[in-house]
Parts: sequence; structure tokens; C-alpha cells
Amino acid sequence: MQSASQAAMDAVRGAAQDSGKASDSAASGKAQTTADEEETPRPAIVIIAALRIEIAPLLASLKHPHHVQGGDFVFHGGFWKGHPVAIVESGIGLDRARRAAHAAIDAFNPQWIISAGFAGGLDPSLSKGSLILAENVQLYGTAQPAIQLGLSMASEPANKIFTGSIVTVPQIIRTVKEKQVVFENTGALAAEMETWGVADACRTRHCRMISIRVISDDAKTNLPPEIMTVSGPTGSVRAGALVGAILNRPGSINDLWNLRESALQSSERLSAFVQSVMPMLLPSVA
Repeated sequence: MQSASQAAMDAVRGAAQDSGKASDSAASGKAQTTADEEETPRPAIVIIAALRIEIAPLLASLKHPHHVQGGDFVFHGGFWKGHPVAIVESGIGLDRARRAAHAAIDAFNPQWIISAGFAGGLDPSLSKGSLILAENVQLYGTAQPAIQLGLSMASEPANKIFTGSIVTVPQIIRTVKEKQVVFENTGALAAEMETWGVADACRTRHCRMISIRVISDDAKTNLPPEIMTVSGPTGSVRAGALVGAILNRPGSINDLWNLRESALQSSERLSAFVQSVMPMLLPSVA
């Protein structure tokens, strides 16, 4: 079976071949693996997100996109303003995110990893669509100290951009009461399920990272209970669970549709902000 790191390189190599930026020997597929690796552009930035919906607008911004399945992950290679970029769909959860980060570092040793995606708001003062740049990430339910991400940037409340702590949790924090409990215990601005895994890998491998999250459901909003069962670890919809949910509670179809529409809006805002940050992380912008 193809390794995840090899799949990552194949995604970027395929994009380079499509753009004409790889040599004829690499494009022919007949070169040795070591030669292929030498011809593979090395992205300065790798973006890791759990779900396709979180990064769909980012994918649409890439030129010559190329997609490769490798292990549990989907790797996307392409060019953004002339620079090679890799985007990884890790699937949901800390362990998947950690392994995706290790695979990306094995493949590219990038200058930066961006952990990006949705988050549930915990601070009641933050509204849906607020952007969180994490100064540190906590791991909920443990005594482990927060991982400091080294971010030094002021919040911009007028633009709904905030810096502070986020917390990685083992499952979706669905209800207002649950969000209140997590907020009281951690003081974190938002909760999500992957950043600790990426941060732990980056700490181990000495790779710089930032975490950018958009609040897709605020602290005053209950998520529909069906959210806990209809989605699989990669974000795919479990058809049987969806049918069962609709039969058990017909109104759930409207709730889930509204949730999807909110997610699409959140992904647009997340994509725009990530793209505004990328020039600061790249050596130069073509």
C-alpha cells in the first residue's frame, strides 16, 4: 500500500506535471523514486483540515489541482499564486490530525503547517463567523500543559478576528450547557477536535504551525442531536443514519440543511482569511 507521505508527494508532483513545472523525466513516470522526489516541488505551506467542506473554497483557489488518496487521507497538490501548496484532508479527530501532520512533514518538511477548520464557540461574546488565531491549544480532560504556538498578534474585534486559547475535545460539544461547562473549565475561546494532534506532531518534529478556526456554531446555539450519528470520521454522510434521523424527527432535515448552509458560509470566510495570511508565511509571492 502506498504510504501517506508518498501520496502527499504524488499529489504535488501531479500538480507540477500538469503545470509543466516538472522535468520530462519525472513526468514520464520512468525515473527512479529518488529522482522523482528531487523533481517534486517542496511546498512552504501545508494546510491540514478535517473535512472537505472546510477547505473547499481553498481547493477552488488552486491552479492545476491534483488529488491523491493515501492511507486514511486525501492529499491535494496545486499552485497558489505560483507557489506549490499541499492541502490534507485528515478526517475527524486528534489521532488522524497527528498522523496527517507527520506524513506532511515526512514528505515536504514545510516551513509552516496551517491547522484550519471549523470550531464551536465557547465564549458567549463571540458570534458565528468569528475567526480564532490560537495562541495556544489545550487538551480537554487532561493535566497536560497547553502547547504554546508562539503567535503574537492583537485581536481585531471590529473585524471579528480574535487571538487566544482553543481546546481540543474528544467529541463534538453539542449543547449550550456543554459549551458552558467546557468554557468554565478552560477559558478557551472555541473547541475543536484536531489542533492538539497537529501541534503535538509539529512540536516533536520542530515544524512551525499556526491554527486558524472559524466559529461555525456559537456558544448560544445547540446543534441538532443527529449531528452525532449522521457523519462518519471523514465527514461522509451515513445514509442509514440520515434516513433514521428523518424518520425519528422529520424536522431534523431542516436543521441539518441549515447547518450545512452555515458551514458553507463559514468555509468561505475561513478560506478568505487563510489566503490573506499565506503571503506572510511564503518566502515571496509571485
